[in-house]
Amino acid sequence: MLVAVVGVLFAALLCLLLRNQIRKRRRRKPSVEGLDDGEEFKPPLPENIQRSFTFWAGGLAGVLSAAVTHQLDVAKTLRHVGKPMPDKFGDYFVGIFMGSFAQGFRFGVTLLLNMTLQKRLDKWQKAAQSRGGCCSKVVSFGVSMLAAGTGEFLANPPVVIKNYQIANNVGIATACEELWEMGGPPRFFSGVGMGVLRKSLANGVVLQTIGPTKSFLLSAMPSFRSNQVSLSFVAGSLTGSFAEVMTNPPDQALHLLVFFASALP
Repeated sequence: MLVAVVGVLFAALLCLLLRNQIRKRRRRKPSVEGLDDGEEFKPPLPENIQRSFTFWAGGLAGVLSAAVTHQLDVAKTLRHVGKPMPDKFGDYFVGIFMGSFAQGFRFGVTLLLNMTLQKRLDKWQKAAQSRGGCCSKVVSFGVSMLAAGTGEFLANPPVVIKNYQIANNVGIATACEELWEMGGPPRFFSGVGMGVLRKSLANGVVLQTIGPTKSFLLSAMPSFRSNQVSLSFVAGSLTGSFAEVMTNPPDQALHLLVFFASALP
């Protein structure tokens, strides 16, 4: 099952890479007004296609990143709840399906809402800019926090299931059954407040700082200009690491809420 999931992910990633290469080689149109000879013509995509591409691309990236780093998530969760590390290698893959699904859904919703809200609130942005750059950054950061918080709220049930699986080393069906017996549907939203707070701050920081981080890296290391993939990876790693460290306390509180609630009679 795991091999099949990873194979599908890599196949989808390969399709995206091939698609990008095809787009780069498409026919050039030097006669278009405003373009220099040899400059590539890129007609704007319809808004509905942009939204669909943002959601599915963000979801695929989230699923792939969660699957690759799930072992670290298992170690972090067990450390938060005070349990020993797994004795078997297979135990590091407990909860990988729900974790990947939650991360993919969260990424897709967050990126889609952030793109949509930033466009819809463009007038607010312009009004904030007229009052000063600080107000503009605050508004933009607030929009990103709202998008991240909404994505985390909607993805909270699979997150709870994943954390319960890791803490108790059980399968998806057993986790869902036991969580339901503990309190019904509300039990799947255990710790949602801490989760929304943490992800709102973390993703808000990442979305608003990754651009300046890329600019800083380009000025410090111009060689990144020829490799945008490496630039995005390094910038994302730096901003993501900083956000994770700064929001670790509410993340630990979330894991403790899920674990100790499961220990109650």
